[in-house]
Order: sequence, then structure tokens, then C-alpha cells
Amino acid sequence: MTIRQPSWAPDLNQFKGPKYKAIADAMAADILNGKLTAGDKLPPHRELSWHLGVTVGTITRAYQEAERQGLVLGEVGRGTFITGETKSSSTRGKTSDFPIPYKNAPVQDDPNAPIQLDVGYPPPCGQEDALIQAMQTIMQSPDLTRLLSYQASAGMPEQREVTAQWARNRFPRASKKNIVITNGAQHAVFAALSAVTNPGDIVVVEELNHVGIKSIARNLNIKLHGIACDDHGMIPEALEQYCKHHRVAALQTVCTPNNPTNISMTLKRRERIAEICIQYNVMIVEDDIFACLLEDPLPPLTDFAPNHGIYASSISKILAPGLRVGYVSAPERLIPSIEAAIRATSGMASPLTVEVFCEWVRSGIAKELGIRLHTEMKARHEIFKNRFDPLGANYRLPKWALHAWLEIPEPHMAADFVFSAQKRGVQISTSGAFVIGRGNVPQYVRVCLGAPRQRDTVAQAVDILANLYAEGSAGTDRSFY
Repeated sequence: MTIRQPSWAPDLNQFKGPKYKAIADAMAADILNGKLTAGDKLPPHRELSWHLGVTVGTITRAYQEAERQGLVLGEVGRGTFITGETKSSSTRGKTSDFPIPYKNAPVQDDPNAPIQLDVGYPPPCGQEDALIQAMQTIMQSPDLTRLLSYQASAGMPEQREVTAQWARNRFPRASKKNIVITNGAQHAVFAALSAVTNPGDIVVVEELNHVGIKSIARNLNIKLHGIACDDHGMIPEALEQYCKHHRVAALQTVCTPNNPTNISMTLKRRERIAEICIQYNVMIVEDDIFACLLEDPLPPLTDFAPNHGIYASSISKILAPGLRVGYVSAPERLIPSIEAAIRATSGMASPLTVEVFCEWVRSGIAKELGIRLHTEMKARHEIFKNRFDPLGANYRLPKWALHAWLEIPEPHMAADFVFSAQKRGVQISTSGAFVIGRGNVPQYVRVCLGAPRQRDTVAQAVDILANLYAEGSAGTDRSFY
């Protein structure tokens, strides 16, 4: 067999380190000196490996390293091509230990648009670059055709295994057998409640709960009842009293911490709430989506009632909401019913977007993105505290949480504060949006700190809110109407 001279064959003698790194460094040097230009096609792996006297695996790793640095781009069926982009070797890799470069500057916030502090998004922490790298890896995968095809409603087996691995960081009982992949946490809760309720059933929730549960209740034709809470979470006596006089099918809870109040149910309360649910045969559907943001969260409520508990969560608050990746871990007897709900609503979660998440987990990028989020939220918390602490404001803002729960002092009303803030270009949420039924509306607002792309935008919005708070002028804008 004749091996032809490759189109590019570097001299590695002047480059130190592992062979794969030396090949990538040689490539960068030849781009800088003009020997390689944008659009040049690199030699096939086997051809270059023979010429350099290294294994095909070394060439594969070298090309991956070059792709990581942005030097090349692989195209399925065509080969690997020079992009024309490079950095000097003196600066490459020194900005971060992140497995991928944090090179894409976040999109600028639109200065003419309202500042959205009413949505619970995570801040930008390199997700765009992480997505690019994951997609490049996926494009080279022999499973690409499968990822574009219909799959089982519960998810591909290998993706369920990776998802269970991720979930076990918080919920140790998660396994490939008892986990189902969903299109986010909202879909997870919907599927779980579909499996354990019938039309007309009663589902109890915290008296303040995320707005999505109301939509789920309407679609499933179930009745919601808010249970009183205090600074320790749901009050067990109130739950038990209601269960004594009503047939309750399920308890749906967001308790680590609650959305919107940021109160985490105490350990003692979790134990007692679980006992009550077991006693009255009430299924627990726990949405644990915010626990991953906390420094040292308590065990999930469902840990205390394994046979009565369904655990739901997603990556929306810690990684990227647009991927729409969530999951449900439930007793195996309920998995078929949960699968049926997914089959009826979406068929399955998208295998392609789930694979992006799985690639992030396998590569360690998911963990690093979480670390970056914590760092960014710490900085944004400081912005909020530096403006509101001098005002003596009462608020709840657990470490790394995405939002603050801010009390509006008398005689002002939360709804008026929201209205005045909106007139000044800042969107926040009033407590009334989270009240279940027609209960009392506490005078609080939810201020989300993650959605803006830039810290300067967060600071600008917080300044507006703090000035409004200090002026005591909430609601005066209504005089224009």
C-alpha cells in the first residue's frame, strides 16, 4: 500500500509536550506564519498518523484539541478545515480552566427594551461556547441518525443513564430504570400529576407557588388548594387538618426553596409532612428545580416517603432553559403511567437537545457551568445587597438564588410598586401572581437577577428599584390614569 505525502506535515521537533498537543501547537504556528489559511483541508487521520509516526488516536485527539482552540472545524463527510482563527501560545488557555474557551462575548442587552427581572433565567456563563463544542462532538457521533429519529417516550437508555447520574447528585435513588426524561420541569410535574390524579381530584400546594402549577391544574382538570405556610415552610397541622376532611390525591411542592418566597422547608417539617402524606395516602410530587442553586440544601422531601414520592427537576435554572431537559424519578410501578403522559403530550423529549446535556455531563462542562453560575450570582447578589441593605429593606435572598423576595413596606402595595417599576423600564413580578386561589396577597415582589446578559444592566435595574423604594413613591404613577 502506498501512503502519499500529506497536504500538511509539521515538524514536531520544536514543540514540547504530548504529541497531540505538539501537533495542535504546530497547527497554530503554521496559521500564524501563513502556511495554513482559512479553508485549507487537513490530511485524513490515518494519512497524517503514518507520516508522523503516531497512532490514529493521537491525530484524532490533536484535531479535537485544535477544534477546542477554534483553529479548525470538522464537517461530517467532508473532513477537517482550518478556520483561520488563532491566539498566541502565550495567552492560549490562561483565561480559564474551563474545558472549552469562554470566547464568545455575551450578547449585549438592548438599551431600549425593558429590563426583565421578572423571569427566572440563569445568567450567561459560557453556555454558547459549551453548546458549540457539544454540537461539534455530536456531529461526529455515529449515533447522529438515532438522535434525529423517534425514540422511546422515556428517553434513550444511554441518555437515561447519564441523566440519572446527574440526578444522583441530589437524589441518590435515581437510576436508569426509574427515571424518565421530559421537556423541562413543567412537563415533568405535568406528567407526574397525570399519573397520580384523575379529573376533579384535589391537589394541595403551598399557598404561594410557581405560576405554572395553575396552568397544569387547568389542563388536567384538577382542583388546587393552598396550604398555609410560615417561615419554616408548609405548616403540618394545616395540611393534616385539610386531609382529615377531604380526599387529597397529591401534594405538589416546591420547598427547596419555595418559589417565590425563597423559604426552605425545615428538616423537621419534611419528616412530618411525609408522615402525613403516608398516613392519608397522598402522593408527593416534588419540583426540586431550585435546590441545585443552594449551598447546602436539605434532602428532598420525597426522600422521607420513597413509595409515595415522585421527584422532578430540570437543568433550566443551573444550565440552560432553552434546552428543555427535565426528568422524573418515581417508583417503578408509576413509570408506565408517566411514560404514557409524555407520549400523549410530546411523544418524547428531543434526543438531540438531551444529547447536548449528556455531552456536557460526560465532559465535565455541566459541573463547570454550575460553578460559573455560582460565581456570577454571587456578584449579582452583591449588587442587590449594596443598594437595598442601606435602606433597611426586608428580603430573602439565599446564597446563589436566582431571585430576591422583597417586602414592600406600608403603606405601599406590591402591585403599585410593580406598576411604577414598569413605568421606569424594569419588569418584576407581584406576589399576587403566585397566590393559589383567593387567599391573602402578601406585599412582596419577586426580583430575578439572572436574566440580563450583563451585570451593568442588573446594576441599572436595581438602582431604579432601590430609588423607587427609597422615595416611597410606589404607585404614584397611577395618577396618570
